Amino acid sequence: DIDYWYAPESGVTFVDYYGKKDNLQTDLTGNSFTFHPVIRRQGVFGNYKLRSKVDFLGGWMHSHDGWVAPDGSSAAFLGNDSYAAIDYYIVQGLAISGRYDLLHQKITGTSGVGLQSNHDWTIGGSKTLTPSGNIIGRIAYGYQSGRDPVAAVKGTDRLFQTDISFNF
Repeated sequence: DIDYWYAPESGVTFVDYYGKKDNLQTDLTGNSFTFHPVIRRQGVFGNYKLRSKVDFLGGWMHSHDGWVAPDGSSAAFLGNDSYAAIDYYIVQGLAISGRYDLLHQKITGTSGVGLQSNHDWTIGGSKTLTPSGNIIGRIAYGYQSGRDPVAAVKGTDRLFQTDISFNF
């Protein structure tokens, strides 16, 4: 097993999900109705940690969900989303990270506006706040731009975030 010798903290994960849920929606005349879409997700994710200093991560997720438009027509929500990230460990307990997400999504049927894309760039850092590493402080900046798959409305968003994670 070559990964064990050269990158024991690396791996690949496959996800296959099939489920249903109840959505309360409103039609064009203002009447509420319950829709029971089937939700499907398939994805592959992986990481490769090089010399305990750099962690390369990536993944792809396919979505195929039932969809009903406000006019009552049936359709589907389709998505092919991917991401790539790099974590660089400066010293044990201190890391800087960068991530890029690309979302390709569309609604099929008469209410669909065609394929839309969203881009999300994030850069940040994290630091363990205890010797055991169970409390982590994080700070990040992100920029997102793209169009909504329902109405094709273009939007941008800048996000500055900070948090503390408690892992017990």
